[in-house]
Amino acid sequence: MLSARTPVTDRGLVAPGLSRVLKSTSARLALAAFLVFNLNLRSISSADTFPTRYLPIALLQGRGFNLDGFDFLRDSSYPAPEGDNSGSPYYLQLRRGHWLSTYPVMPAILATPVYALPVALGLTNGPTRLTDGYSRTEIVGTLLSKIAASAASAAAVALVYLALLRLTGRRAAFWIAVLFAFATSTWSVSSQGAWQTSYSGPLLAGAALYFLLARDMARRRHAVGAGACLALAVACRPTAGIFALLLTAYAFRHHRRDFWAFLACPAVVGILLVAYNFFFFGTILGGYTGKYVAAFVFTLPQVAVGTYGLLLSANRGMLVLSPVLLVSFAGLIHVLLRRDDPLLLHLALGILATILFYSTFTAWYGTFSFSYRYLVDLVPLLALFVPRVSAWFVGSPWRRRGMATLAAYSVGVQIVGSFFYPCGWYRSPVRDPAALSRIFSWRDMEVVQCLRSGPVYPDGLRLFRQETTRHPEPTNDR
Repeated sequence: MLSARTPVTDRGLVAPGLSRVLKSTSARLALAAFLVFNLNLRSISSADTFPTRYLPIALLQGRGFNLDGFDFLRDSSYPAPEGDNSGSPYYLQLRRGHWLSTYPVMPAILATPVYALPVALGLTNGPTRLTDGYSRTEIVGTLLSKIAASAASAAAVALVYLALLRLTGRRAAFWIAVLFAFATSTWSVSSQGAWQTSYSGPLLAGAALYFLLARDMARRRHAVGAGACLALAVACRPTAGIFALLLTAYAFRHHRRDFWAFLACPAVVGILLVAYNFFFFGTILGGYTGKYVAAFVFTLPQVAVGTYGLLLSANRGMLVLSPVLLVSFAGLIHVLLRRDDPLLLHLALGILATILFYSTFTAWYGTFSFSYRYLVDLVPLLALFVPRVSAWFVGSPWRRRGMATLAAYSVGVQIVGSFFYPCGWYRSPVRDPAALSRIFSWRDMEVVQCLRSGPVYPDGLRLFRQETTRHPEPTNDR
């Protein structure tokens, strides 16, 4: 049962020695998650992730941050920003004579170790076009980006489990971590491609864990770790700055003795980030300038529609596609009402502020993507609120059955997203008003259409069979 107990520590990670680490529950959870995340044998993302897929190759080949050598990225079939007649795709910008990523480069930097050996062995080089029409660079880069993203998401599972051990008992922490891994879009989105949230989510979980350790043990290295995780999270995804501001205020008030140590890594990362942005883009905002900035509308109707859509819409609502998170929000409300845990209170405020911020986006639904992509990096933090109310939710047979039903449905949605998506549901042009109405349609649910369409043939298996048998295989173009 998910009952609260005296918090414990995961001795497997606290004690020295690799063998003990590998035998720990957290490591086994991460390994199991990594394997499940890769069972579909393919990557699922969009053109947004193209620069991050191949930038590690450029870095390891000594080409720096420019993507000049990847001619296939300058595909005119991908739209340019509105008002841009250059024909260049929206995810690239020509700056200082080189093609650069519009998006932050930190996710690619963090993914680089996964690419190191394949690039050194020359596996990313090869024929310009293979039998399926893609170059070896495209195929291997996509494969490695999926491995890196799934490894980061698996690490998030371990970090959530370790953080939960500071808040509840071992058994409860285990089952909450399992639900976080497989009943949320950590599986169907973050682990499937090189999204910003694939890295910002684990880093936010790491920051929360370090703050929990600092609260219990008050050691300077924990403050340094929390600062480092927050700084890297912001470098991966600028909207994580909401948490950075709130948790900096928390650190100043509750860890003032180690506050300057907490600021050490953010200062270094901040200087490097500002230097990169100014050198290549001439502004502190980097690639997010001018026509490359998302459209915001700061009005009450927009916020109301956006918030409702992000949480409760049929095709993007977090609480519709992962209803098990209703328990997390119940715990969050409990924290806001009681105000007895300053750390969780600051995290709760950060979660609510992030949801409200994304509600101001005119394209809050994330266009071509599955589930609640914009909010998926909040899930590791939402898991930490479950212990506040878990005893009530499992306190009677009917509530336990209700929880089991919510969990089963949530896992089912993630299975659809991992094995059945895409299914051709989202084909409306981005600026077509009909695209928004479909997001709210309960009669036209993407999950249902994908389920009816059947599983997507795995790209990995298709490519393997093509190269070994030279027989044509089904494509995933629906």
